[in-house]
Amino acid sequence: CRPDYAVRVLEEVKHYFDIPGVAFVFALHRKQLHESIKAIYGSGFNSQEYLRRFYDRRYELRPLSLEELVDGLFRSNSLSEDAFYVPPLVGNGKQSAVTAPCFMASMFEDMYVTAREAASIIDALRLFVDGWEHHVLIELTWLLPMLVNLVREQDLLADVPAQHNYRIWHPTIARDTGFTIVEA
Repeated sequence: CRPDYAVRVLEEVKHYFDIPGVAFVFALHRKQLHESIKAIYGSGFNSQEYLRRFYDRRYELRPLSLEELVDGLFRSNSLSEDAFYVPPLVGNGKQSAVTAPCFMASMFEDMYVTAREAASIIDALRLFVDGWEHHVLIELTWLLPMLVNLVREQDLLADVPAQHNYRIWHPTIARDTGFTIVEA
């Protein structure tokens, strides 16, 4: 929300609802709120001291890893791993099986997908799965880049931007051997 609105809400809660036995819990981005306060009261204003008058306790939550976020979104959207073909990852001549959320998180990292984009992509994936009437598994290797492009409002078949450490996902010639990750 706008900086002035965020500060106004805090001030109103403090002044009008300072009732014994009533507690308010605010989830906020503290650093951003400090900047909002400085934007209103001036850059030299002590925003940390100002904020201390609004709360008795403060807790900081650790940020989720992309894999944890994708796993949570996968479950909250009631997606089933049975709907997807997830290729094994190949490295050092060995194949290892991975879960669909783990595979998706790995692809998202390679495509520099933000947490907000991941939520939109998984919602689009849920809609895709709901409409999937075929008796074959959905190939995430092919579908996810298109969904990334969809969320980024790009041509569905446009190349995903690559940087020096981008992993290239491609099918091997023999379908039964799965897919391979090749470090570029």
